[in-house]
Amino acid sequence: MSRLPLVAGFGDALTRRIFLYLAIPMLLICLGFAGAHLFGMQRRLTQEFVAHARAQAALFVHAARIPLFAGDRGALDSLSQGLLDDRSFLSVRVFDSQGQLLLQTDGRSTGPLPDTWMRSTPAGAAVAEGPEFLEFWLVVPGSTGYRDDEALYFEPEDGRDGGDPIGTIGVLASRAVVREAVAAGTLRYGMLTLLFLVLAGAVALAVVAEATRPLRGLLEQIQGRDSPPRPGRESSWVTDRHASLISQLDESFETIRRLNAELEGRVAERTRKLSAANAELQRARDHLEERVQERTEALAHTHAQLRHAEKLSAIGRLASSLAHELNNPICGVRNCIEELRYGLPVASEEAEIADLALAECDRMAALVSSLRRFSRPSSDRVEPVMLPTLLDALLRLTHKQFDGGGIRVVAEYAPDLSPVSAAGDQLKQVFLNLLQNARDAMDGGGGTVTLRARQTGGEVVVEIADQGAGIAPENLEKIFEPFFSTKDAVKGTGLGLSVSHGIVERLGGRIEVESTLGRGSTFTVCLPAMEELA
Repeated sequence: MSRLPLVAGFGDALTRRIFLYLAIPMLLICLGFAGAHLFGMQRRLTQEFVAHARAQAALFVHAARIPLFAGDRGALDSLSQGLLDDRSFLSVRVFDSQGQLLLQTDGRSTGPLPDTWMRSTPAGAAVAEGPEFLEFWLVVPGSTGYRDDEALYFEPEDGRDGGDPIGTIGVLASRAVVREAVAAGTLRYGMLTLLFLVLAGAVALAVVAEATRPLRGLLEQIQGRDSPPRPGRESSWVTDRHASLISQLDESFETIRRLNAELEGRVAERTRKLSAANAELQRARDHLEERVQERTEALAHTHAQLRHAEKLSAIGRLASSLAHELNNPICGVRNCIEELRYGLPVASEEAEIADLALAECDRMAALVSSLRRFSRPSSDRVEPVMLPTLLDALLRLTHKQFDGGGIRVVAEYAPDLSPVSAAGDQLKQVFLNLLQNARDAMDGGGGTVTLRARQTGGEVVVEIADQGAGIAPENLEKIFEPFFSTKDAVKGTGLGLSVSHGIVERLGGRIEVESTLGRGSTFTVCLPAMEELA
């Protein structure tokens, strides 16, 4: 059986020598290139792993700040499980500001907090390194103040925001992911190198065999003849063989040029797609920056409203204290007038003046008592409440404000109204908010506020109608949202209607509103009657 030409050519000593001269340098170059590439790949994967672990740990600290401040272990555990879904991480440990362990997601023995044996990174984290792990320790700052709007969402580069720490978080990352990636890369590049060497060896062997074939044929002809061949014919034969080799090389170069053109076309197409993706990412980034700006402005407005609410709370406490202090002098003045009225002989005209003074003292004492009762902390104790009695008490408390604005209050109560089951303090808060809103809507313009109470079926219905400016249609759906207000920051916090809506809903009732611009608004509160609750 005849052998293949390539194998037959390799059996020649000249062919083997030329092949070895080409193969050995090629093998060394391939091994050197593969080793350098594997080393660079291992270093790059390690850097990417460290950067990824540090970034995820910093994001976890950001997310855990509020749960750690509130001591919410459930939220901390949920955040930890979300982080551990990434197989790069093994465990999370959370310590409070006193060094007490709050959360540990694995069964390892509790280690100490970071010490001087750990090195510090530029991001302000302590890092403990080992052959199998990489552990980050980060301090959770407790300050709620920020230097600027950007600091609300992004941690400063030095990791400090000026606040006292409220805890420390340790995140343990495994190097197994890097080892697996390096092993897979090593196997992949080993297979590619081996395949390249086999193909390159076959190509080199074919080229060497083809290049030496004319020489081997000439030698065989010379050795097989007694007389040397004719120079002209042998020279023409060698020339034809070399011309064939040159033609084959030209075809190979043409194939390479065609493949290169196809590759350039594919690179241009990938470049175009990458440019489009980058443009889309830029648009998404711009949209995100707009959202961040809007959220920052909303937070600033909310902080201002909360500060104003704290001021109003302080004013309420001060009013309660003044009411308590005024009650004693009023009682003293009343006792003195009563002593003069009944202890000394006085004329009828003077007696009328004394009786008028006593009546005014009683009225002032009732106002002070109503103010003290209203300023007490709200109670959740449910009891039968007669709405006409409650509403009359609120009108006595606020009549001065209505009179000062030239506003007349008309109260119309249906007879035999059923009581409602509620906390009286909370209902006072609801109706006082509605009365104050009616007064503010008519501020400076005078008019009439109508207060009606009736019973419809199983509900007691209270209507408060004003003749103010009314509410714009686009704001009707937003008036019960927290911190929404059409008043300026001095008059309103945006919490009154929201709190009132929540109180009425908890009692099983509802609040409805009808408003016409320029004609006024009517707020209707519907509460279940006592018979229905029984």
